[in-house]
Amino acid sequence: MSRKRQRNEHKKRGFARLVESLVFLGVIAGVYCALLHPELMLENRDRIITGLIVAGCILIIIPILAGYIKKRRYLKSPLSKIDVMSGTEFEEYLKARFEHMGYKVLLTPATNDYGADLILNKKGEVTVVQAKRYNGNVGNKAVQEVVAAQAYYDADHAMVITNSYYTDNAINLAEVNNVELWDRDNLISNTGFNRAVYPDPQIPEVRSKKTPPIEDLKRIVEKLRSKEGCPWDAAQTHSSLKPECIEEAAEVICGINILEETGDPENLREELGDLLLQVVFHSVIAEEEGLFTLDDVIKTVSDKMIRRHPHVFDGVVYGSDSERHRAWEEIKAREKEGREWQREYLRLAMNEAGSLLEKAKERKGFV
Repeated sequence: MSRKRQRNEHKKRGFARLVESLVFLGVIAGVYCALLHPELMLENRDRIITGLIVAGCILIIIPILAGYIKKRRYLKSPLSKIDVMSGTEFEEYLKARFEHMGYKVLLTPATNDYGADLILNKKGEVTVVQAKRYNGNVGNKAVQEVVAAQAYYDADHAMVITNSYYTDNAINLAEVNNVELWDRDNLISNTGFNRAVYPDPQIPEVRSKKTPPIEDLKRIVEKLRSKEGCPWDAAQTHSSLKPECIEEAAEVICGINILEETGDPENLREELGDLLLQVVFHSVIAEEEGLFTLDDVIKTVSDKMIRRHPHVFDGVVYGSDSERHRAWEEIKAREKEGREWQREYLRLAMNEAGSLLEKAKERKGFV
């Protein structure tokens, strides 16, 4: 939750507590005066009784009204609001949604919940739910926990609900254990979102027939990282994108293998696009930081290719392949003069890449 939203929530709760406190103090003051001056109590008995009834009604109505307003606010929450909710707020949001759908809903304690965040009851059938307000993909741990909760609460059904998506491993495990998974798309379709109020992303706004597709992709990433964009994309940094970068590179290799084995190019085309997205994503972040732009990246690699191929672009003639190869290595060596210290970083990066790949294998269920 943002600091601004936290301040607003504190102000609302503080105002409600203030009203309740003032009413309570008024009642205490009235009783105290009545004890000091019983004759006044007898003379104003009807007024005092009426005042006590009104005060009691106010103390009862305020929390009921506050709960109703909170529930209505949750029911009107678009996905952009859900994406920045805390875990507790997401559970309360789901409670409001399921109550609106006719379920009796119990929120479990914050600790010792045995794997269930909500317990639903409709027509005698009990469903345990684990709520995951995530930025990344939800893994198999959530499925394992809700399976345990189903056994503990002797529930008829088990569900995991997220505003994000699931790993392949989680999907496979849920299928084996008959756990229902609601991802971001299900959350929209199954809980009554009004698409007129919460429309799909307006891709035409960032695509143009007059500009190259690479420029369209850059504008899409910029839109995703804007205030009106996606909180997950906006939160990413060069460092946080390391796992995605190495995983997309591995998936390009997968696409190459599929092409060679089957002749089907679709997977390779898709995975190359995902890898290109990483290049654009890092370039946009760098531009925001004032470091370099996507044009700088393209120009740098273009200059490098021209510089390393003088026999193609500068009329140089080599007598043999070995001579051409030696020239290539000499050009590379000149480029790296004064930057020899970077070699140690490369060694460490190779080790880090191996570790990231192992974690990717775990997420994909290959370990």
